[in-house]
Amino acid sequence: RSNGEIPKELLKECMKILAGVKVKAPVKKGDVIYKNILNTGIDIIASRSMERK
Repeated sequence: RSNGEIPKELLKECMKILAGVKVKAPVKKGDVIYKNILNTGIDIIASRSMERK
């Protein structure tokens, strides 16, 4: 998820960046995973919570 609309022309580049992102639990729904992707002012946020095992 994101907290805004990513321009269509930047989607492929965003996906390349996010493919390399690893997130460690615990994560809460709504936590920022990647801040200001491609200098768009848009943050990528967690869509669900995940507890540490």
